[in-house]
Parts: sequence; structure tokens; C-alpha cells
Amino acid sequence: MGRGWWLIVGFLWAVAVQAYPLKLSYKGWTLGEPLSFEVLKKMQVLASSYPEIERYQKDHLILAVAKKDKRLLAIYEEKRGLSPKDLRKLINSLMLTYGEPTLEAHGQILYWIYDVQGKVEREAYERWRQESQNLKIEGMVKLVVRKNISQFGEGKLKGKTDCYISVSAPELIKKYVSTEELLKGR
Repeated sequence: MGRGWWLIVGFLWAVAVQAYPLKLSYKGWTLGEPLSFEVLKKMQVLASSYPEIERYQKDHLILAVAKKDKRLLAIYEEKRGLSPKDLRKLINSLMLTYGEPTLEAHGQILYWIYDVQGKVEREAYERWRQESQNLKIEGMVKLVVRKNISQFGEGKLKGKTDCYISVSAPELIKKYVSTEELLKGR
């Protein structure tokens, strides 16, 4: 292969890295990476709310992929029938992977938020909120639990619970779907 070929490969790689430099992953899938036809044809195709996005299912994972270039935009997993011990193990696993959550909401949601430089710590996020600065969220990991996380994890609530985990690249998604269209889809 000639030198020109390697220049093209280098340029395409640089464009891919620039498209999504964060490399946020979940269960072996990395946001921003293009998925090959061979990988996608092994998955079940699901309906999508947006014409610019295709959805695929692989086992318990649902992947949102840009129709134009097959770039991975979001990953979703639902977990049903978790015991308090299962929930504690899941949260510990997420914290080992992503660190301390950036914030918690309503006792049922944990968020890990990323900007271009990496994970946003809680204090920095609170400063951005108070100063009304426009925080560009490059990546987000979100855990939503049907029951109060603390009470359920401590065994104060009986039974089992369901939850879902989503890993997404909001700024990358906006390159494919307009903000107005995203708001309409709510």
C-alpha cells in the first residue's frame, strides 16, 4: 500500500476520534464507534422513533445506531427482578467502572456525566448549574431504579425491583437528530 492510502486511513481515524473522543463503553460496546454490517446482521432490528436512528437488540442490550454511518449512539439494558443484594452488586459494578456518580435524583436515579475532558465531578456539576453555564454533555451513564435505591438496598423495602441502565452520547446524538426533533419525541 502506498503512502496515500495511509494518509486516508489516518484522516478517517482522526475524523472518527474527533466525532466522539470520550470512548465511553458498556459491556464491550463503545459509544461513537461504527458497527460493521457483519455485527449488525446478527442482531434483531427494532422499531425506532427517529428516522436517522436504527435500533438493534443483542441479548438484553438495545443499541441505538446512526443510520448514516452506523456509529453507536446509545446503549440500553433493562434488568428485572433484582433483590437488594443484586442491586448493590450492580451499583458496585457501575461505580468500579465509572467512579462515584456525578449526581443522584429522587432517590431512584444515579447519573455519571462526562464532558470532553472526562467525568464531571459532583462539585463541578453543581458549579455549572449555579452559574447557568451551558454544559456540553458528551456522555452519560444513567441508572434508574423503580424503588428508592437506599431504602431498597438496605432491605427496608420488600420484594424485588426493576431497573434500567442507559449509556448515551448526547452531543453525538445531536449530530444526527435535531434538538427540536428530540424534544418532540418525548
